[in-house]
Order: sequence, then C-alpha cells, then structure tokens
Amino acid sequence: MAMLLLAACGQTKDTPATSPQPEESTSLPTSIAASEEPATATPAYTQFTETEYQLFPPEQEFDAAFEAFYEDFKAAVHGKDMRFIDGILDDGVISSLGGEPGTQYFHDQWDHYMWAELEKIVALGGVYDPAEKSFTAPYIYTEFQKTGLDPYEHYVLIEENVPVYEDSCDPPILDMLDYSVVKFHGGELGDTVGITTLSGAVGHTRMKYLRSPIDYRLCIAQKDGGWKLLWLIAGD
Repeated sequence: MAMLLLAACGQTKDTPATSPQPEESTSLPTSIAASEEPATATPAYTQFTETEYQLFPPEQEFDAAFEAFYEDFKAAVHGKDMRFIDGILDDGVISSLGGEPGTQYFHDQWDHYMWAELEKIVALGGVYDPAEKSFTAPYIYTEFQKTGLDPYEHYVLIEENVPVYEDSCDPPILDMLDYSVVKFHGGELGDTVGITTLSGAVGHTRMKYLRSPIDYRLCIAQKDGGWKLLWLIAGD
C-alpha cells in the first residue's frame, strides 16, 4: 500500500450444560494477523498495513439440530416474537453484569431497543462450539478476547473496504480497511470518529462501521433437552 499522510486530531473520546460464562483469553488464534504497536511514532507519516489485527467473520458451521433452532431464533428476532424469546430463557439467564440472574430480572431489563440489538447480533454471526453445544455471538466478542488488547480502548471494523478519510468523512480517502481493530484517535462529530490503526496510521471513518467488543452479546446452549438463552449482556 502507498504511504499515507497522518491526519491531525486534537480531540479525545471516552464507550452461563454448566452455563458458559464470558471468559478472558490471552491466546492468539492463527486467524488473526498481529503486529506490535509502535512505542513512538517517529516518522511524519505511516502506512495502513495488513499486519495489524483483523477479526474476520467466521464460517457459520452448525450441526443439524442447532441449525434448525437458529433459523427459528432468527425468525423470532426479525418478527419481534417475545413469546419465542420467553420460551428459550434459561431459569438463571443473565441479563446484566452485576444484576440478578433469572427471568424476572431479564424482563425488567428488556426494552424495545433490545430487538435492534438482537438484529445486529444475528447479522454479524457468531461462533458455534459443537463439543459444548453452545453458540456465542457476535464473533467479535469471542475473537477479540484472544487478542489480549484492551476492550475499552479498541473497536472493530465490521465490514470490508471501510473508507478511511484524511479529515472528517470528506475526501480524500486515505485507504480502505477490512475488519481491522482500531483505537479511537479523536472525538466523535456526528457519525464521524477519528481512529488510529495499530500500525499508527491516523484517519477518520463513520461510526456505523465500528463495534465495541464488549457491546451486546449472547450465549445459547443445549440444556435440559432444549436450547436455552443463557446470557444477553453488555459491558465488562
């Protein structure tokens, strides 16, 4: 890739069968290309490189039993079918870190915006473990844990060919990034945010392309002869 000019930016920005629980992991999978973040940025420019962390969507491979269930689950999400959701809630479902487990607390936490969150989750896809008979989504949450990076400081680009602009979201376009892990470089202005790649390149992109690794995620697992929603949470 061609060498790219750095964009100046002076603003800053802040963001359970035993039941599988969210866990931290420090191993690095072969599907993630890694590079070390430079201690200092000595040149006046740097490249957007393909050696930074990238979290590509995994192939969705399910066994027949889960695949049939998941099709019904997605249809329920798209149709806002609360009866279906109620029918798959585990008795100890977790809906808030630090909150009370159970279906009553789940309903207390539920709001109309949760349908939109579930839509985003199923659109991104997740990771199915055939040995544990469990599914965690979106994949960004599970795969990001393996990087060892700070989930508060980093976001993940959720598409390929994401344009990165020199200033705001107006031309010129510095480069196009694919599923890269980035840091916020500057403040948010409308739907535009400043970002810094792990190779040190600075630019701007649209917030719609970014997702926090600790945004809403869920786990569904086989339990008591059926598929149960074990947790639907956000935060860390």
